[in-house]
Amino acid sequence: MNKFSPLSVETKLIKVIHVRVATGSGDEGDPPRMVNFYYCPDGQLLACYDPLLGQPDSAAQSSLQRTSAMYMPGYPDYG
Repeated sequence: MNKFSPLSVETKLIKVIHVRVATGSGDEGDPPRMVNFYYCPDGQLLACYDPLLGQPDSAAQSSLQRTSAMYMPGYPDYG
């Protein structure tokens, strides 16, 4: 039986910069937590994950990634 997955086109091991940021005011809607950001070595934001916003593929996570990218020094402004 062929175990080929049509979703897997290519797999590579790459270097990334992982930044963990402590955030949250401690209020009911904003608990203390660690938010993870992943960048290319040149500073381009690849992904981010805030456990308060749900699964990594959620719309809220995508919004956080777009917003975070706009505030990175040297990152192009798509706004």
